[in-house]
Amino acid sequence: MKRKLTLIMVVVLVIGLIMVGCSSLGSKAANSGTENSDNGNKLPLSGRHFVIGVNAECAPYESIDAKGNFVGFDIDFADALSKKLGFTHEWKDMEFFGLIGEVQGKKIDMVISCLSGTEERKKKVDFSTGYNYSISCIISKPGSGIETVDDLKGKKVGAAAGSNFEALIKAVPGTKLISYDSTVPAVSIVGTPELDALIELSTFGEHYAAPAGLEAHVIPKTIAEELAGERPLAIAFPKGSDLVPIFDQAIAELEEEGVMNEICAKWLGQDYVDKLPIFYEKE
Repeated sequence: MKRKLTLIMVVVLVIGLIMVGCSSLGSKAANSGTENSDNGNKLPLSGRHFVIGVNAECAPYESIDAKGNFVGFDIDFADALSKKLGFTHEWKDMEFFGLIGEVQGKKIDMVISCLSGTEERKKKVDFSTGYNYSISCIISKPGSGIETVDDLKGKKVGAAAGSNFEALIKAVPGTKLISYDSTVPAVSIVGTPELDALIELSTFGEHYAAPAGLEAHVIPKTIAEELAGERPLAIAFPKGSDLVPIFDQAIAELEEEGVMNEICAKWLGQDYVDKLPIFYEKE
């Protein structure tokens, strides 16, 4: 009887050792698969979490959908950067005019919100390389005769507070600048005694102005640069941030891989592409 019990205990022990060994091998295989998912290299910003500032009132670059989710060009762009570099992130929605101050004061880690790196802003924060060139336009009522920058002289023209469009309006002699925390509500008064026109993005014109029966007239790139130092959209970081070269490299890789073209096609569409020749035309 004792021999039978001993034999049974030996068999159980052997089976247990085999199961432990198999479990160990399975665990190693799983770990090996994880390591190979990024070619054995740890992503540059793995384990980092960032708070990204945004003004979610600029569809299709950034807005909030019916379910409360952030959606748009910049949102997908940030997701692509997150996947490539390994960081996690959350969005902090705020008024456009407050974005630079928030990142300057390090209350947020960066801004990805249809923001261009103008010389004035570069005095306060650092910028990544450009990732997209937005198209500026004049939004006006059909038949108003306001289609070019010269037509703005003596008119009441609106722009988002803190935007580069303010500088453009100020550069046109005799024009009265009217600043708004958000230009979305201002669309409804364009063409009234309160407001003659708005300066905004061409995509803003398509998403907010066109449905209201307004026209959007492209401002050529050369004129935008001359009047307001128009620059490509870029990511804003606190001064001296060590993240700039890391993000610059990632942006270059996303462009080479065709990811930026995919995001552009998804959110800006063919109409945006069609406007580019007008935007870049020589003056």
